[in-house]
Amino acid sequence: MLESMRERAGKVLAGTPIAEPLEYGIDTVYGVLHPGLLRSGATQDERSRVLPGDDLVPEASLVATRAESIAAPTELVWPFLAQMGWGRGGFYAYSFFDPRHTSAARGVVPRLQDLKVGDVWLDGPECDEAKGAWRVEILEPGRAVVVHSLRDPITGRELDPKERGWRWIDRSWAFVVEPAGRNTTRLLVRTRVDLAPAMARFAARSVFGPGDTVMQRTMLRGIRERAERAAAKRTVRRSPAKRGGVERPTPRRATPKRATPRAATPTRARARSGTAAPSA
Repeated sequence: MLESMRERAGKVLAGTPIAEPLEYGIDTVYGVLHPGLLRSGATQDERSRVLPGDDLVPEASLVATRAESIAAPTELVWPFLAQMGWGRGGFYAYSFFDPRHTSAARGVVPRLQDLKVGDVWLDGPECDEAKGAWRVEILEPGRAVVVHSLRDPITGRELDPKERGWRWIDRSWAFVVEPAGRNTTRLLVRTRVDLAPAMARFAARSVFGPGDTVMQRTMLRGIRERAERAAAKRTVRRSPAKRGGVERPTPRRATPKRATPRAATPTRARARSGTAAPSA
């Protein structure tokens, strides 16, 4: 009952100016109740290194890098990034207004794997290419994807960089997968934000910062759970046959036995026709 009420509220608020701030505010409260979600998970080296797309928002007033270790090879993690976006694979994150995660795919969707530069990830059901849209700007298949959005923070309308006006929010969102062992992946996610007017930067750091960390940490966990589940299924398919939950050795095929050759019996010479046997 409560879950359906939250879902209905999400549908009513979708596309309204208060939807995103309210979502971030709820995420901030959720983070206070779950302090582990307020930690970035990234090392100092990961936070300071250059990642693809850093130049899309060169003078960012807020930069945040989050990271997650995933017990799966990179080729099982990448498909979940390639299909992201509302109406596609979703964003895999916790959402107060989507408690049953109905908007996120549980597995890989093959038809959504052909990602290209210029493709768009939508934020939600009331969005289109002109509103609430992230455009793919950098793509290194199997390794990195970076999306970017310059929009009006109130209406959500995407803006022309040459005519951004006095009120805007400029954001890049980078996803990088790197091998961290034989069957382990390190997933890095970096957000770079600049916004105007200047007074809005305080709100970005104090409210949106913690809320965004919670959202992205739960998103990383969602990706991790799906990729590790895919890795476990692949391991089961490759493992020897099991019976009753106990692994049993695969029986060897019996090698056919060959008949042991008999010793040859000496052949006695026979008298040829017309020739007398030797006399005693």
